[in-house]
Amino acid sequence: GLSLAGYVEVVVAPAHNLKIIDTVLGAPLKVESLDNVTLYQSDSWTSIDLSRSSGVSNIPGLSMLSSASQENILEINYFPKLSNGQPAMKLVLQEDITVFRNSIIHTQKMIVGLFVGLGILGLAIALVLLRKNLFAPLKELSDSVSLIAAGNLDTELKQINRKDELGCLLGSVESMRVDLKDMIQNLDDKVAQRTEELVAVQHEVADILNSVKEGIFTFNPDLSINNEHSKMAEVIFHTQQFDT
Repeated sequence: GLSLAGYVEVVVAPAHNLKIIDTVLGAPLKVESLDNVTLYQSDSWTSIDLSRSSGVSNIPGLSMLSSASQENILEINYFPKLSNGQPAMKLVLQEDITVFRNSIIHTQKMIVGLFVGLGILGLAIALVLLRKNLFAPLKELSDSVSLIAAGNLDTELKQINRKDELGCLLGSVESMRVDLKDMIQNLDDKVAQRTEELVAVQHEVADILNSVKEGIFTFNPDLSINNEHSKMAEVIFHTQQFDT
């Protein structure tokens, strides 16, 4: 009898051998001829509206297809080539990128939140720096000017060594405070010195009037009699009051 040594498989439809890609990739597959005749299509294939699809033009054969009913479907076109370099057919794979797209959206939200947080942090740092470098010196300046206006010249201004316009202003006010304090101190010293000189002159006049042996009167600028007189005048006129 005859024994079977083997068999020969004659494939008239090349798409038949490509069905295994459907199982290996775990993704819907469609095989088309170059004239767009469907040779094979997976049962899980999703029909989409090509007129509403958006393509990624910088990647040949790759397009992102999306519609109201079939969103987040990525469709990849691949053209196997013959030995002469001509395309033999078109393989189309579909991939659900819902998880990938949600991941992108989540990343976008995280980036936006990060920038918002950085903006708030930057604003807080700016407010702290403004309060330290601007508001606090201005308040000190205002308080110092109020004290100077009230006559208190003993409070020194701080931060007069700043290398900016505010430092110059603080330095000017501090210089004015010191000058006013020195001027008032010098004025007090001069008044005290003048008072001592007048007292000394009065004592000298009194000593002179007490030592003379004649009756001497002193007159005011209006020619009225002053109370300053010699002791001898009291003896002569028997009175101690000559200011009338």
